[in-house]
Amino acid sequence: MNKRFKAIKYILLASIVLMLSLGLTFKADSGPKPALYITINNIDSDIYVTLLANRESSGPYSEVKEDSYRFSELSEIDLKFYEYAKSSDYYFWGISQKLDKENNTFSWTYYPPDEFLVLCYIEDSDAFVITDKVLSRYAFSSYFEMNLVNESGVYTFSNIRKNYNYALEIMHFMLRVIITLAVEMALAYFLCGFRGKAFIVILVANILTQVGLNVFLNVIHVNSMLHIIFYAFLEVMVMVVEMVIYLIALRKIDKKYKVGIIILYTVLANLLSFGLGLVLFKLFPGVI
Repeated sequence: MNKRFKAIKYILLASIVLMLSLGLTFKADSGPKPALYITINNIDSDIYVTLLANRESSGPYSEVKEDSYRFSELSEIDLKFYEYAKSSDYYFWGISQKLDKENNTFSWTYYPPDEFLVLCYIEDSDAFVITDKVLSRYAFSSYFEMNLVNESGVYTFSNIRKNYNYALEIMHFMLRVIITLAVEMALAYFLCGFRGKAFIVILVANILTQVGLNVFLNVIHVNSMLHIIFYAFLEVMVMVVEMVIYLIALRKIDKKYKVGIIILYTVLANLLSFGLGLVLFKLFPGVI
């Protein structure tokens, strides 16, 4: 047990160093981000889409201004969006995407605006079309769907609706749970020696806390500026809840499971799974 305890301490120290390096590398803003997906049906030619935000800035994005270096980097299409935004009460943040019949979903997976108008430019007709009402993000990952209507060359949006993608979010949730369970259960079994009923307790506790965490992340809408604090708070709460469960249940099962080992395991397991989540999120944004 002494060798195992020392091994856990060394891995814990390595995990802390890893987390600090990740924080520096990823500028301390990694982890799941609010995402926005807008599907536009009935596209009959290439179109360009952007969002006009309700405020000048949020997170890393801000209004494009003529006296900024970003202005000189705008594409011809972005310049059209910029000029359009100047005549409105909304702001162009410099993000746009080209859509077509096969690829008809606009994705903004990093700090999308909380409230926005969808602005579309049809190059063939040199025409703009914009939603007639302000849309708001309503969940951690928000989905909208709308139809692009062409009536004698006059374009409009119709049937604008929320279209939450339950199947995709469930798939993302299962991936996150599988990754967490793989890391934490491997540590529990091979490094800490939790067996039998103790192993089952850890398995059940992980499933319950991960379900709770992901339900909150997916159905509770948090302002983009606050979601990092909110996410960190939930992660800490998950670790505290798991630690309390383990200290009560595992000690009741067998006194050989020392308090120090249980505490170190809980901290180590959560640090490693969280750190791995950061890496995977950077590699596969919008998936993990």
